[in-house]
Amino acid sequence: MPSMKRVQAFHARNCGKYTMGGSISMLRAEIKAHVKIAHDYPNLLEPHLAVVRFLLELCEEGEGIAAKDRDNPDVLDRLKQVEFDVSTEVELVAENEDAISILLTSVETYSSMIPAPERDTKKRWLGRCRAPEPFPDLYDPVEAVDLDRSRVSLVRMALRCLRMITVIHDVKLFVMDTPAIAALNRVVDANPLDTFIRKDVNAIFKNVYGGDESVKRLENASVAIAVEVMTDFAESDVVQLAAIKRLSWLVGEYADMAKCKADVLAFDVIPAVGAALSTFPETHYDVYAHACRFFTVLVPPKVLKHNDEHGVPHDETLAKVIGQHGGVEAAIKLLKTCRGFYTTSPNLTSAEEDVIPPSSVRQPRHRWCVDAATEARHEIAASPHAECQSHADCSRVDPGHLE
Repeated sequence: MPSMKRVQAFHARNCGKYTMGGSISMLRAEIKAHVKIAHDYPNLLEPHLAVVRFLLELCEEGEGIAAKDRDNPDVLDRLKQVEFDVSTEVELVAENEDAISILLTSVETYSSMIPAPERDTKKRWLGRCRAPEPFPDLYDPVEAVDLDRSRVSLVRMALRCLRMITVIHDVKLFVMDTPAIAALNRVVDANPLDTFIRKDVNAIFKNVYGGDESVKRLENASVAIAVEVMTDFAESDVVQLAAIKRLSWLVGEYADMAKCKADVLAFDVIPAVGAALSTFPETHYDVYAHACRFFTVLVPPKVLKHNDEHGVPHDETLAKVIGQHGGVEAAIKLLKTCRGFYTTSPNLTSAEEDVIPPSSVRQPRHRWCVDAATEARHEIAASPHAECQSHADCSRVDPGHLE
């Protein structure tokens, strides 16, 4: 049975006894009261801190996680990944769509939250929702020196709570229908050194968009996030192709090439693309083609030609890195494949491929010749002299056939 200490304390103050059904109803009412408070204070920091802290502590208490273990990786690995294993407290938070919206809004607007005024003019409207005091009458004000720290604390708590409830299917569908991807990506970009935020955002995306669906995160991803997605889903050719396309577009949007070069080197963009080329063979034409296109965007041939004509020395930094991570080999493989140097066909067995000389059938350059070339291969393989190296070595020559 999940821990119900908070609910028991709630009933001890009100009813003096504890019943499971009644406690869940009262806990559901307490969640609604906090939702009401967050709606009435849409841009104030202290009320949102109190509301989000309540939701997080409720979920953590249900999962048996203490506040001191929030950064413990061993504890985080125990977080439920299956919907049927979550606690009752997590289910109660997940069933309230307004509570989910508050968590997503906190992630999106945390940087614009302002301190609450000293005089609260809305307290009288919350009298019916404040029994027995969903949050303290006099919450601790946030000083100017602690404003940034409190904002980061707010987004951290909201992300951890979202991480715990997004294992539930209905929450996944709800998050999919909201513009949450852009907000989550912005949080990671705004806090590049915060591993707490980065891990929670990655876990949320894996809960909601898993496998090949991770390409949706690339719709508005930055260079750093695109590289991170490529690293996390190295075995998915769909994700690798989408990430390379996104990187090509992002590099083309840079107005300052010096800044572009610095970001490409700082975020290990070229090693990530090189890892994709080493993972997949040259039969993945689209991956190789877009990777080579990306390399030409980084090192434009027009710029090289202009520098040669005007005697300007080349900056070979990116070119050397591209060569070190398989860029030249990828271009050669793609060129050979496009020009028909590879003549093996998946329709033939290994024995048939050994019999047929590579020069007997030329790989067509146009798509409309593919079927004809395949038929020619099968005719040669089915001929009576397919097992012979030449007619001179064949002792079973049909005279009628030679005529």
